[in-house]
Amino acid sequence: MPQKTIYRTILLLFIFVSLHAFGQEFKPVFDHNILNEYRTQGQLDKAENYLIYSIERVLRETDDEYSIKLVLPYIYLGRIYVEKQNYQEAIRYFKKSLDVMDNSAGSMYPDYCLATNFLVGTYLIIGEEDKAEILLRTINTLHKKTVGYDNPIYSMTLFNEGFLHGLNGDIVLSDQKFKQSLSMMKDYKIEQDFYLNFTSYQIYWAKMMLQQGRFNKAETLLATIKKDLEKNELQNTSQYLLMLTVLGDCYAKTEDFEKAIEVYKQAKERAIHVLGKNQILYANILSLMATVNKKMSHYQLATENLKEALQIYSLRNYHQSAYKRAQLELVNVYLIIGEYEIASFHMRDVSKYIKKSGDIYLFYLVTKARQEFLNGNFVQHEILLSEFYNLMDNRMEKYHDEYTISVSIYVDYNFLYGNPVDGREKLFENYRYLVSTGKTHTTAYSIYQYNLAWNLVEKGDYKLAEESFKQAEKIISKKFSQDHAFMLMVFGLKGWSLSKQEKYREAINYYDKAIKIAKENYLSDTEVHVVRLKFLKAKALVQLKKYEEAKTIFNAILYRCDENTVIYASLLAHLAYLYSIKGDDEQMISYMKQALQNRLSFYQKTLLYSNEQERVLFLKRTNDVGDIFNAIIYDKGEAITPEILNLYINFNIANKTILKYRSKISKKKLIALEKIKGEGAIFPYLEKLIQLRSQLSCLYFMSDEERIQQREHPIELKQRVVELEKSLLLASSEIEINDEESQIKNWHDIQNKLEESESFVEVIKVYDYNKKDVEYFATILIKNKSYPFIVRIGEEEDLLQLIEKSEDWYKETERQSRGIRINKPTGERAYASLWEPIQVKLDSLLPNHSTILFCPYGIYNKVNINTFQNPVTKKFLIQEEEIILMSTALELGDFKRENTFSKDDYAVLLGAPVFNNTSNNDDERGAPTLKGVGNIQVPITNLPGTEKEIKKIDEILVNKGWETEVYLNKKATEKNIKQLKRSPYILHVATHGFFLQSENVVTDYNLLRSGLFLSESSNLNDTLTLDYSEGIDGILSAFEVTGLNLDKTELVVLSACNTGVVSNEDDDGITSLQYAFSVAGAHTFITSLWNVDDIFTVKLMSKFYELWLLYGDKYKAFRDAQLQLLSEEPDPYYWGSFIMIE
Repeated sequence: MPQKTIYRTILLLFIFVSLHAFGQEFKPVFDHNILNEYRTQGQLDKAENYLIYSIERVLRETDDEYSIKLVLPYIYLGRIYVEKQNYQEAIRYFKKSLDVMDNSAGSMYPDYCLATNFLVGTYLIIGEEDKAEILLRTINTLHKKTVGYDNPIYSMTLFNEGFLHGLNGDIVLSDQKFKQSLSMMKDYKIEQDFYLNFTSYQIYWAKMMLQQGRFNKAETLLATIKKDLEKNELQNTSQYLLMLTVLGDCYAKTEDFEKAIEVYKQAKERAIHVLGKNQILYANILSLMATVNKKMSHYQLATENLKEALQIYSLRNYHQSAYKRAQLELVNVYLIIGEYEIASFHMRDVSKYIKKSGDIYLFYLVTKARQEFLNGNFVQHEILLSEFYNLMDNRMEKYHDEYTISVSIYVDYNFLYGNPVDGREKLFENYRYLVSTGKTHTTAYSIYQYNLAWNLVEKGDYKLAEESFKQAEKIISKKFSQDHAFMLMVFGLKGWSLSKQEKYREAINYYDKAIKIAKENYLSDTEVHVVRLKFLKAKALVQLKKYEEAKTIFNAILYRCDENTVIYASLLAHLAYLYSIKGDDEQMISYMKQALQNRLSFYQKTLLYSNEQERVLFLKRTNDVGDIFNAIIYDKGEAITPEILNLYINFNIANKTILKYRSKISKKKLIALEKIKGEGAIFPYLEKLIQLRSQLSCLYFMSDEERIQQREHPIELKQRVVELEKSLLLASSEIEINDEESQIKNWHDIQNKLEESESFVEVIKVYDYNKKDVEYFATILIKNKSYPFIVRIGEEEDLLQLIEKSEDWYKETERQSRGIRINKPTGERAYASLWEPIQVKLDSLLPNHSTILFCPYGIYNKVNINTFQNPVTKKFLIQEEEIILMSTALELGDFKRENTFSKDDYAVLLGAPVFNNTSNNDDERGAPTLKGVGNIQVPITNLPGTEKEIKKIDEILVNKGWETEVYLNKKATEKNIKQLKRSPYILHVATHGFFLQSENVVTDYNLLRSGLFLSESSNLNDTLTLDYSEGIDGILSAFEVTGLNLDKTELVVLSACNTGVVSNEDDDGITSLQYAFSVAGAHTFITSLWNVDDIFTVKLMSKFYELWLLYGDKYKAFRDAQLQLLSEEPDPYYWGSFIMIE
């Protein structure tokens, strides 16, 4: 007999779809005709009981739990449970059949392949692809070794392979396998029960098409199946129920929600008629209805559906994927309506059963991320979203709903809390996906338009935002109604847009519309959007001077608000402001103290593991408490009480601690973590982080063409940097850094650091409630005074005009850098406006004062106050006062005037890099612009004077016994700076510096806006020569500087142009090279504020080092060096471009 005929004869005994028993001569274990009759009539309970009875009879007769007679009853019973959608029990019985064969006939027994296929199919249905994939490899081995491929069992294997390929996104191979499988089924069919099983597989194929976005094909196939089932009067079968639920899914996917609900109701009624209510299948239908009701904002119905479904699951002790998904859907509903405590309860419950794999885990991740975001746990929220995107692996169609939620959370976070570039990138990724898949008519597209409108309102582009509003509103109105819950977000955003345009009455109208929609959809008063709407309405009322009405709303929100949320402190601060307006300082101080304490506590929790960029942006976006305090100071001016001023100074100290000090501590922790790992560590994580940061810096300064050549996506690289750094910071959380003693915590700590004749002066910038009118003040602390003092300086607009437009100053602007230079030998107007108010106050408080410790802020970061000229005495300020500049009050913690040099101290001196392009003007260290940033190209001039400067300083230091490392010309490289083996006491760099006032589209990292040019950048005008893998391009950005280890470095001299310049918007100086070097560990800095003269710079630096080594006091040495140059050339351009700052 031919082999093919033998196979067919044998394998007809093991038909997978009909589950036909062997054609043995002895009496079969059960009657297939009876079983098929039950299935045809939809009497699955009877089928289940019939098989259980058959199994019990075999066990009684054989007294053998591994009797081969049990194999087929177990397989059939598993199949019945699949039809009832009780996959938990189905898996149990398929495994029992395999267990019997493992202990009797072995895995070569043909039914082993059959049972394993059923088990694989069940795993695929519930989304456990990893288990299915492993078993499919086993099945193919069994086909090869035993039953072969020309048989009905192999058709099932093909179907499961198609199922798996479809889940993994390979549509072509998936369809190919499905078609092969169904074709083979037709060849091997047995009429009695083939039709139902063949139909089941067609329905699952249609379900796969839905996951792949092929809705029309799926709907056509399902319509054909429905017609055939009704023609054969099989409406009571599980296949008909399955078809109805998948058809409902099809309508839900195409957002015909009314039709979806109608079909689900048909399925629900038929399930009750055929099976009754207490069945898993019935619970699954309820869950599907709930998902659609949630999208339609029928939250009460969705909640009822899910509660009933979960009750059935619990009754059946069912904890498979459907149960977990129903719980997660219920969590999402509670999160949407603002019932956060109930949501947390259910989330804790589902977390007990969740496994870190499969579709449900992705749904869990995005739901948990939403919960953490709403709770203000932003670190955890970011980790969860990052894991979600990694596991999703760009399969947006398959995980469309989860992906849409994730985009909203991601964009919300990045727009609200400071990463607009990342937010926009994710927004445009979402747009590309929606357009490419033809989803521009869907609710997901309306969400995209809403997020886009938010971005546009944030940027002040209100007209374009209005277009996005219209598109979002059009889609929602067409699919639902104007009362849909999503419209409260649209109306709320419209209100915010109008508020930003100062149309407060119109804004309030939209806020009221949104609040009404919230009530109609049963959203809780604690729901985050409802809270925000009421908060914004109250703020608009403040603008309209309706203070009592605003106060009532603020208090009502506060009463229900969780104190762990970011808005809690904002509410307290606004109430403080209203009491301030009323003149009730006692209540104002009480509320403001609570607000400051709450906000600082929030920062401690939220920013503990953030990098410096995230910290800066987050603080900037959540500074509304500080803004309110500034408005109070603005209103009260010099009449402010000491208690309020004390509180304000202490808050500023705490803010600066978070802003600047935390970056230094984080850096030390990362270094400590690397040391703990030891030299034998397989992979130096910190070194990898520094390398990635350098690569990101390289990408920033490349042209578009060069970025394409590298085949690196800047946003993706940035994400790798962020995730690695965050993971290292989390790992280093338990490391203690003993720097507590050096911290300045309040104004008393500052006062205690002062000598009797010293004073501490800090410039502050305050503004009114609208943040329109801005004024500068200075706070003054004296050793033996019982409270701080405040003095008004003037309005910012007047001061800026003085600096940038007056006859005494002019702004020299190059294409991408900015320097301020004194044009005449006098700065009398600058003295009168920017210094005299401070001087008068100081003279009255401490007539015989000596040193002034001065903290510049805002526009004072752009000027050298020592170059101000007293109009009475005609002397410059440097000649009349000894002023020591400090970046913040925190520097007083370990401040010391004199340095004790040791034999271990050494200096690194670097200068005169080699550039290809020369200039006729070699006496000025001009600032070039960068290729790749707006495609602007400016030649880099060589700096012959810097070589003289380095050699002269080297001579001075060596003569005093110092060890030096000198890098000149071609050795003046970025690579040599990065490869320093130890932290030098002095790091002196003499080269071109730059500062970019505009941001690059590649990233919004502030520290990529300033840096130094070194020898590797010599071909900048042609092709950028770089070693991208090492992050070397000859441009040492401030971003890269933070990765240097300069913990033993006392002084950094940046003898270049513009090395002290900061962004026009950067009042704190956090975009500067100085800030970057301080994060790296250095203490004191000499930087420049404008383009410097080569010859006079050599003189200044040489004289400074001579005097420092003589005095041991770098501040006195630097001041005396400048005074000596002043005696030679009184124009401050020559002697006043550099500042020394602690």
